[in-house]
Amino acid sequence: MYVKVLGGATWTSVKRHISPAVLGQFRYVNLALGTNMLHEGSDLSNHRYCSLILEAVEQIWSIRPEVMINISLIIPRVDKDMAYKPTMNRLNLAVKTMVNDLKLQGVASISFSQCTKMFLHSTTYKPLHHLYAKDGLHLSQQGGRILLQSWIRAARRRGWAW
Repeated sequence: MYVKVLGGATWTSVKRHISPAVLGQFRYVNLALGTNMLHEGSDLSNHRYCSLILEAVEQIWSIRPEVMINISLIIPRVDKDMAYKPTMNRLNLAVKTMVNDLKLQGVASISFSQCTKMFLHSTTYKPLHHLYAKDGLHLSQQGGRILLQSWIRAARRRGWAW
């Protein structure tokens, strides 16, 4: 398994990195973004956010139509207060709806993984600090492992064996 991390990436910058060289011979792609897109705040519409994701998905499929794509929902971050949480929840719900609509249209090679709750305390719903690096923005080694395991579980649940 190969993981490419694009620090500070937004959906727009991710699209610049989608190329035959990067995709190589991979059969599975997981698109995961943190909260970088939330700098646009609550003004970021569901439609705009989902359109940016779909542009990246279509770009991948134009290069490798057989690739199966999983979209990870936005996870919280420690270095900021949770004022962006309503926007994060709204956009995550929009992604779930978009993927489910695509599946209803017969697109079987796309899914999403719900990983947000794994990074929150079960009763306070605050980010679990030990899953983040000291900067409060990036994941720690343990956090990265948990995120990767969630992607693998999502792929296996969908029968996407490797």
